[in-house]
Amino acid sequence: MKKLLFLVLLGAGILGANELESKCNNGDFQTCFKLGLEYYGKQDYVKAQELWHKMCDGGDVNGCTNLGILYKNGKGVKQDYSKARELFIKACDSGKTMGCFNLGILYENGQGVKQDYSKARELFIKACDGGNIPSCTNLGFLYYEGLGVKQDYSKAKEFYTKGCNGNDDRGCFNLGILYYNGQSVKQDEKQAKDYFKKACELGHQDGCNNYKVLNEQGY
Repeated sequence: MKKLLFLVLLGAGILGANELESKCNNGDFQTCFKLGLEYYGKQDYVKAQELWHKMCDGGDVNGCTNLGILYKNGKGVKQDYSKARELFIKACDSGKTMGCFNLGILYENGQGVKQDYSKARELFIKACDGGNIPSCTNLGFLYYEGLGVKQDYSKAKEFYTKGCNGNDDRGCFNLGILYYNGQSVKQDEKQAKDYFKKACELGHQDGCNNYKVLNEQGY
């Protein structure tokens, strides 16, 4: 019975996909975007690339951002950081914070561009101010490590807090590190444990490990 139900649902999914493709072909870019995500989730990156290419060429920069990610990771297309950069710039210049975030990653890692932490910081600030939470966490990392800026644990805490409050697991984990080490805050293992717990609940494996260790130590 379970197998029969699965086949029926699969058949309904195929019909739904055909209908969505028809809408996409008629210029419904929101449908192209959603359908691209479905194909991406099924690891059909070539099909996702085709749909997001259609969006980007049609002027929808959300498609440009996702297409850039495919070029960055070499999924469905040959890996090409320069092409990814071009697409992220297009999205960022159009006000899409995810484009700015991903462009910042390229500058932070020196992928397709000369590594430039100051440029990465500039892009992360733009994205963070626009509501892109992962960018806030990345800013915290730059301040924590002193990359492109003077090392400043207080600023790191400020941006990690923004990240954690926005449910970015990395923000919560890094706040836990600050409290455990007593960096810009009074050392507090219990507070650190609470942040590691939240990071763990959000899917951060190292957060789970640290929470377990502190729990076993009686904090």
